Parts: sequence; C-alpha cells; structure tokens
Amino acid sequence: MLHDFDIFYGAGQAILSGQSPYADSNFFYPPAAAYFFAIWAVLPYPVAAGLWLAASAGVLIGVTRRGAWLWFLFPPVFANFVSGQMDIFILGLWALVGRGSALALALMTLKPQLALLVVPWTLWAWRRE
Repeated sequence: MLHDFDIFYGAGQAILSGQSPYADSNFFYPPAAAYFFAIWAVLPYPVAAGLWLAASAGVLIGVTRRGAWLWFLFPPVFANFVSGQMDIFILGLWALVGRGSALALALMTLKPQLALLVVPWTLWAWRRE
C-alpha cells in the first residue's frame, strides 16, 4: 500500500539530505516533483502519508462535490489512493485553480504523463481565447 508515495517521500528525503532523488531507480519525475515532495518529507512518514491521503481525498471531494463517495468506488480512483499516486491530487488542483491559469499549467509539469496531454490542450485553449 502507498508504494508510489513511498518513492515520492524517499525522493523528498533525498533532496532534504542534499542527495540526488534519482539514486532510487523508481523515481522518474522531474526535479520539481522531488522538491514538491521534500515538503512532505519534512514530516514523519505516518503523518505525511495520512496527510497525503487526506489532501488527495479533499481535492477529489472539492472537485466532485456531491457524489464524491461514488468516485472512491471507481477502480482507477481507488487504485490511485491505494498506491499513493499523485494523479488525483494534481488533476484536482488543476481543476480547482482554473484550467486556464498559469498555476494549473505549472502543476501539470509535476506529472509528465499528464502534462503530455494537458499542457498542449491548455496552450491551444489559451490561443483560442
């Protein structure tokens, strides 16, 4: 459980100790993601993991409002929580801060797989407006 969060937390700890987060061969994210998780690595692991799950759930509830509990039953969303991935958190913040904002675009760069689709779409939407 929380396998991905373990990797993120380890990358954050590496940044805090002045080491490369890429020493862990499972960390494939850009350096900005490692610095983002350094914030979480300041906390003890059980507290950081609990807050990560609570923050992800809070973002999902903030985006979906009514019927949020149904999303927790959807297998991809459930798998996201069980493994501690950042997809729900990043996409939720993207929706909450406004899909067309520069902050939303910066958030997408923390998850390159999401950025490959969302960044070009956002830039295209900006150009259209």
